[in-house]
Amino acid sequence: MLEPRAGGRWYEVSEDGSTCEWGRGLAQEPPERLLLAWQIDAAWKCAPDLVTEVDVLFKAEGGGMRVEVEPRNLKRFGAKAATGADKVGSDGGWPLILGLYAEGVGA
Repeated sequence: MLEPRAGGRWYEVSEDGSTCEWGRGLAQEPPERLLLAWQIDAAWKCAPDLVTEVDVLFKAEGGGMRVEVEPRNLKRFGAKAATGADKVGSDGGWPLILGLYAEGVGA
């Protein structure tokens, strides 16, 4: 979930009702762009002192919507930068998140 404002929380709500914060909203330019601070480390744990960014672009394409995701500043993972980059690009990373998003909006 994302609170729809700059500085709003970006978080997940589990089936048991517990929450895990992923980061914060940095900028919104509806309907084209969303910039998020991502505060999850290479082990997929909340890390409030670690801030990478995720730039999400929405582009109309052939009667539908194309969503482009650009993770930024992954070097901030330090020695685990390569591991972090591999995880965000894996089937359990952004492809999974975008698939869930598409299901939620009825794509």
